[in-house]
Amino acid sequence: MTVRPIYIFAGTTEGRELSCWLASRGIPCTVSVATDYGSLLMPEHPLLRVCKGRLSGEAMCAALREQAYTCVVDATHPFAVAVSGEIRQACQSAGLRCFRLARPTDSRSAAGTVFFDSLRDAAAYLDERQGTVLVTTGSKELPVLAASLREPSRIFARVLPSVESLRICNDCGVPGSHIIAMQGPFSREMNEVLLKACGASFLLTKESGQAGGYEEKIAAAEACGVTALVVRNPEKNSAAPEAASFRFPALLSELSSLYGMDLEPGAQRELVLAGIGPGGTGCMTEEVRAALSAADVLFASPRVMADELRVAAQQRGAAFVPCYRPDAVFAYLEEHPACCRPAVLFSGDSGFYSGASAFLSGEAGSAAQRSGWKLRLLCGISSVACFSARIGIPYQDWVLLSSHGRFCNVIGTLRLKRRCFLLVSGCRDVRRLGRKLSAACQNGVLGRLRIHVGYQLCRPDELMMDCSPEHLCTLQAEGLYVLLLEHDAAVQEPLVPGLPDEAFLREAHVPMTKCEVRAQILCTLRLTEHAVLYDIGAGTGSVTVEAARLCTGGKVFAVECRQDAFALLKQNISHFSLENVKPLLACAPNGLEELPPPSHVFIGGSGGNLRDILRAVLAKNPSVRIVLSVVTMETAVLVQQLLRELPLTDCAAVQLSVSRLEKLGSGHFLKAQNPVFIVSCNGNGQGLAKEDAALLPPGAGGEVWL
Repeated sequence: MTVRPIYIFAGTTEGRELSCWLASRGIPCTVSVATDYGSLLMPEHPLLRVCKGRLSGEAMCAALREQAYTCVVDATHPFAVAVSGEIRQACQSAGLRCFRLARPTDSRSAAGTVFFDSLRDAAAYLDERQGTVLVTTGSKELPVLAASLREPSRIFARVLPSVESLRICNDCGVPGSHIIAMQGPFSREMNEVLLKACGASFLLTKESGQAGGYEEKIAAAEACGVTALVVRNPEKNSAAPEAASFRFPALLSELSSLYGMDLEPGAQRELVLAGIGPGGTGCMTEEVRAALSAADVLFASPRVMADELRVAAQQRGAAFVPCYRPDAVFAYLEEHPACCRPAVLFSGDSGFYSGASAFLSGEAGSAAQRSGWKLRLLCGISSVACFSARIGIPYQDWVLLSSHGRFCNVIGTLRLKRRCFLLVSGCRDVRRLGRKLSAACQNGVLGRLRIHVGYQLCRPDELMMDCSPEHLCTLQAEGLYVLLLEHDAAVQEPLVPGLPDEAFLREAHVPMTKCEVRAQILCTLRLTEHAVLYDIGAGTGSVTVEAARLCTGGKVFAVECRQDAFALLKQNISHFSLENVKPLLACAPNGLEELPPPSHVFIGGSGGNLRDILRAVLAKNPSVRIVLSVVTMETAVLVQQLLRELPLTDCAAVQLSVSRLEKLGSGHFLKAQNPVFIVSCNGNGQGLAKEDAALLPPGAGGEVWL
């Protein structure tokens, strides 16, 4: 049985992929492309007939009558509005059904992006402003732009490396030094380089979707502080009723009905998430190597995609896409449905601080399921295992940390753990860590350290060295670093609160919670590893310091309103080398609106604002754990009233009297300290009544930052 062919007006990525997809399923296609370059991109296939050259309306009608075509697919560029109109008229004349293959162009825009309905509008906008412009809309648009600008020399034109493109640039008066003749795709990093090299104030582009590199252009403009000028997709506002418009999956469904056969992709497709090891191809597992050999498209950051991997991919016809975030990957796969064996590459092991985790949970995981993709996770050799082998130290007792693009309390963890492995962001991060470790050792927070450094693991310039904290501060070579920090004194660190009062920097006029009371407060708080604690009325900072040392994975916000006490508070934070404390000079509840919701609150001083403080913290977390220290009877009476008035539960109080042994002549006596009430309670989880919430300071129930 002879299968009637389809006529496809292509020249776009979508048109190529549709024709290849149909040919692979036995449907012959005549593919019309306008340029020599378009024909070169089309693969050879016995069921693909490629016709080259721009067609007039009459030529289109004649081409459609050459064979008995089943239908016509218009897969031209979304901005080729005139061509699409001629295709529809030719189809009407030939009595053929016309399908429009629409490109998804819904994309994000950076702050400051300016949108236009036409290129002429964008040119008029540019003509009223100074500064060079990097034009990425193609050579065909240059005549309109150049004619509208009084100074065409402002244009830097990125065009295809073809004779026709160069001729158009020359005719438009674009200087030779302003012509960038390159073939994409272009990564965000490449776009940034070009913007900086041009000294551009503007980037002109079209709303062309992922296939047109739109996301990478907008991200680069945002990173460089350049204004992005975007010409809107004309199809969004002027849908043609004469031609049915479909996305790729929907079009395949229509063609399946037309031909009476299943042309759609299988319901379950597999997306490989592969860890490729710490560097080079030598550390790649055979399982990963086999998966990459079978892949038809590889996603990765340019740093991960080594030259040898890129060359191997190109030799067997696989595409390389310089992105690895789930949203960009799924957007590409939606726009390129002929890709049926994709793989995303990550350095090291896919389960250790890897970008693969973004695919496995939350919205990305749901997106994979909705799109019919089954995720297959392939492990790699981690930098931990590789480094351990290089330095000959087993890693079963290492604590694994990363400061690569995230907060990491290195000193707090190292104080309690003997061996800490650390991923870092780069040489600058290493030098910063060296300064912190030097200060911690000098202040007595840490004992003697041994530091093992791995540089460029599994690469030709790999280097292993042992360093002191001071030596870390001098490193200059850019590249990938990992460290093992050994702190033998960690085994001697007490596991309970109660630092001696003498350990703190003190001033007579700044109050401090004494050792015995402080220990009771911290026990009553019941802090957790990742607690978010407000220490309100922090004073000297003794509770702040002890809490931060206990909760190495948490965060402490120390709030103090007195300038002299705040200065001393910051000194103690620095003296104990605390990385997980943020001091705040404010009179609570003012300033609390900027903070994330607390899991725990200690109030050592309220400045007369106790009622408002309690309301503010309950508004931010109705289930918060609250502990107060009370020394005056007036405050005790107020606390008793508030415990009844506010939505609190599990209320308890203990009166603590402490006497310390002191020398008196040849003997000793017990010297009493001021008695303290320690009051504790929890929010009942129901929150404040509306009338109570209305009395809160602005923003007291705001969103989190951390």
